[in-house]
Amino acid sequence: MSKRIQAYLSVLPAVIILLMIMAPVAQADSETTPPFDKLFVSYWPEYDHIDPNESVLVIYWGKLPDDVQLPAKINVHIPRNSKVYAATTIDPSGKLLTLPYDQEPAGDFDELTYEINHPEFQLEIYHYPTGEGTNRTYDFDFRTSTPVKELGFEIQKPQTATDFTVEPASANVNIEKRQNNPNRSFEYHSYVFRDAPKDKDYNFKVAYNKPDTNPSVNSQAATASGTAVAENRSSGVLVAFLSIGLVMVIAGIAVTIRARSLAGNPVDTQSTASKYAKPSNELKGKFCSSCGTKIEASDKFCSECGSTN
Repeated sequence: MSKRIQAYLSVLPAVIILLMIMAPVAQADSETTPPFDKLFVSYWPEYDHIDPNESVLVIYWGKLPDDVQLPAKINVHIPRNSKVYAATTIDPSGKLLTLPYDQEPAGDFDELTYEINHPEFQLEIYHYPTGEGTNRTYDFDFRTSTPVKELGFEIQKPQTATDFTVEPASANVNIEKRQNNPNRSFEYHSYVFRDAPKDKDYNFKVAYNKPDTNPSVNSQAATASGTAVAENRSSGVLVAFLSIGLVMVIAGIAVTIRARSLAGNPVDTQSTASKYAKPSNELKGKFCSSCGTKIEASDKFCSECGSTN
């Protein structure tokens, strides 16, 4: 055998090992978030949370295209240092199933990533401080993490707010009652965009006056109910581990268990967020793909700008 062949054979094992190491890396790099068929982002200031540092409930409801193979890994840009309330997938019966997620800094945003096994998903976070005084101002920033065929936003006016403004102004402002508050109506400012590209930025400036710090709905009972569900499921996990003597392990990972114990289980926390946070009927309606004016489902042309839809 020639020395050249022997030299090749001597490095062959190292080459094989290197290829084996690189293969998973290449596969991971190819796993990009699929495009979204729909993504609706709802901003509800002072809705059901009394923490002045986390005064806005933000809900992301999305749907993957029908041809996307499941399970699929998705990521969504959320405000930096957001408190994640729930990262879920929605099963065919409409139940929200919580799943484990990763939240990492990504430039001006955090990137929340998790794998879903149903085409619909819903994220809920709390963020944005109210500031001092009775005048409230917010800058709601959003950046697409993947192309979106239909991208919608809605901003809810708090119940006791006055002089409520949004920039840019919406051409679609409506009053709507929600299922959990049939005797209470909310004002929504809605926006819809078609074929949003990846890394597209959107900004909404909200200002209003509010003489109190009361949320629009009383969530104290709902929060207590949701906490009880989580604690009951966590305690079952704790008992199982304690029975085999892993007391020290449980003490060390108590926070993780508290955050992840619901993963893959139906969520019915009675939270005003999880149970009723759906895009308003106005947001789910049909809008002109050119100017955003609301049109009827049967309309082929926009009455405002004349574009074909």
